[in-house]
Amino acid sequence: MGGFPVLMGIGAGVALILMTFLLRRAILYVPDSRVAVTRDPRLHTVRRLIVGPRRALRRPFLETLWGWLDTAPRALSGRTGGVRSADGIPLEVEWKLIFRLDPLAIPPGTSALPCRPFCRTQKV
Repeated sequence: MGGFPVLMGIGAGVALILMTFLLRRAILYVPDSRVAVTRDPRLHTVRRLIVGPRRALRRPFLETLWGWLDTAPRALSGRTGGVRSADGIPLEVEWKLIFRLDPLAIPPGTSALPCRPFCRTQKV
């Protein structure tokens, strides 16, 4: 049996496995009601906002996945008690807020803001 065809088969198998691994890391799936935030690894600025649902190609060495934004509608509610009006009348307020994040409403000029997720104030 020839050794060269066996080596070619092994080489093709390794190349196929390597290509599969690289493509799985290069293709980013953004689900519905989510936004992927990518950043520039050198400048630490937001590079792109990828609105789902879609598949997008990541640009290796030019951007890294920084995080996810959830754009599904959210609801907050609460109750405030023990408050008095200017006339001294006790008030109790119950409130509810429904909101949804719209990433397309962000102006393009603000997309180059520095990403500083872990800013801490240092005590001297």
